[in-house]
Amino acid sequence: MNNMDEKNLLATLDTVEKSLKNKTALIYAIGQEILTCMEPLLEAKDKALECGNLDEESRDCLKIIEKNVFHLTELAKDMTFSASPEPCMEKIEKKRYDIFFLTDGILDEAEKSALKKHIQFSFKTSDFIPQALSGDSGKIRQCVRLILMHVIFCTDEGEVIFSMKSKKMDENKILLEIKAAGKGMCRIQKKSPGLDLAERLLSVMGSGLEFLQKSDGEFEFGFCLEQDVADWGTVKNVAEITDKSQGGGSSDFDFMEKLSLIEEISPDAALKNCGNLPLLKSTLKSYYSSISKSQQEMQETFAAKDWKNYCIKAHSLKSTSRLIGALSLSQKAAGLESAAEKCDEKEIAKIHASFMEDYLSLEKKLSIIMVKNEASKPVISESDFEKKASEILALAESFNLNRLDEVVAELSGFSIPESKSGLFEKICGYVENVDFPELKKLLAER
Repeated sequence: MNNMDEKNLLATLDTVEKSLKNKTALIYAIGQEILTCMEPLLEAKDKALECGNLDEESRDCLKIIEKNVFHLTELAKDMTFSASPEPCMEKIEKKRYDIFFLTDGILDEAEKSALKKHIQFSFKTSDFIPQALSGDSGKIRQCVRLILMHVIFCTDEGEVIFSMKSKKMDENKILLEIKAAGKGMCRIQKKSPGLDLAERLLSVMGSGLEFLQKSDGEFEFGFCLEQDVADWGTVKNVAEITDKSQGGGSSDFDFMEKLSLIEEISPDAALKNCGNLPLLKSTLKSYYSSISKSQQEMQETFAAKDWKNYCIKAHSLKSTSRLIGALSLSQKAAGLESAAEKCDEKEIAKIHASFMEDYLSLEKKLSIIMVKNEASKPVISESDFEKKASEILALAESFNLNRLDEVVAELSGFSIPESKSGLFEKICGYVENVDFPELKKLLAER
C-alpha cells in the first residue's frame, strides 16, 4: 500500500468514526427524549382509568397504549444505555473527579422544574465531603439526575430536598450517600423508566436504588456508593480554615479573611451551604461572573413588566445569593419573587431599586477577592489551551456531555492567557446553553 492509499484509508476511517459517533449521539438523545415523555403518558393513562366513565372499547384502547408504552420504554432504555456518551456503560470507568461535578448544572435544572410546579427546592450537604473522589462520575451523575427529576415529577405540592453526605470508612475511602426526598402532596411511584435506568446503572457499580416512605406525604429515593478519596481537602467551618495550625493553607486563610470583610456575606453560612471550600470558591466565581448579565436581564424584565420572567430571575437570585451567604440579598430577592408571583407592581417598585443597588454593590466588593483569587491560579500555556480546545471540539462532535463539562471545569482551574480569555468565555457560554452548533463553529474557525 502506497502513502496515498494509506492517507485515503485513514481519512475514510476517520469519517466513518465521526459518522458513527454522531449517529450514536442521536440514538442516545432519542432514547432520553422517549424516556422523558413516558412518565406523563403513563400518568395520563392512569387518570383516565380512574374516571370510571369509560366504555369497554376505550378501556381496551388504553390497554393497547399501555402495552405499546411498555415496549417503547424498554427499547428506549436499551438505546440510552448502549448509546450513552459515557464509554463502556457495562463497565466501571474509574477516574478522579471533583465532587461538585456530580451536581453541576443538574441543580439549576431541578430548581427550574420545581419553580414551574410552584414547589420549594433545597440542597443540603454535610460538612464532611472530600474535595475530589475517584470513581465513575458519569454514571453517578446520570443517576443523580434521573432520581432527582423523578422525585420532582412526583411532588405536586410542598418541597423537594436533595442531599449529599459522606461517611469516612478509612483513610482512603468514603461511603457517598445521595438522596432526593419529596415532602407534601405526592404521587408516589416506585417504578418509572428513569428509575429503571438508574437501577441498571447502579447495579453496574455494585449498588442499588433505595426507597423509603416515611408517611403518605413524605418519601425518598437514594443510593450509597463506596468511593476512593483522591483529595480530602475538606473544611468544616471558617474556624478550621482560619486556624493555620489545623492545616488551613495560607491561600485559604487569605480568601476567607477577605470574604469575612464583606458585610453582606456570612462566611459561615456560605461554607455551610456549599459544603466545602473548593465548592464555595467555584460557586462564588460563577455568581460573580453572572452579576452583570443577571442584573441587565432583571432590569429588562422590570422595564417590560414581564412579571413571569422577573419572578424566575428573582427566584434564581434568591437561591444563589443564599448559597454564597448573602442572606439579606437573598431575602430581598424572595420578596421580589413573591410580589412578582402576584403581579404586585407597587411592591416590586418598592423593593426593586434598592435590591439592584445592593446587588451591584456586592459585585464591586467581590471583584477584589475574585481578581486576587484568579491571580493565584496556575497559568496554562497557549499551546496547552489549544489542545484542550481541540478536545472540547471533539467532545462536542461526539456529544460527550459529561467529559465536556469536566474539561471546561479543568480549564476553569487555570488562569487563561489574555489572548485566549475571550475564546474561553464564549466556550463557557455555549456549553452552559448547550449550543453545540455555535460551539463547534467557534472552535472550527478559531
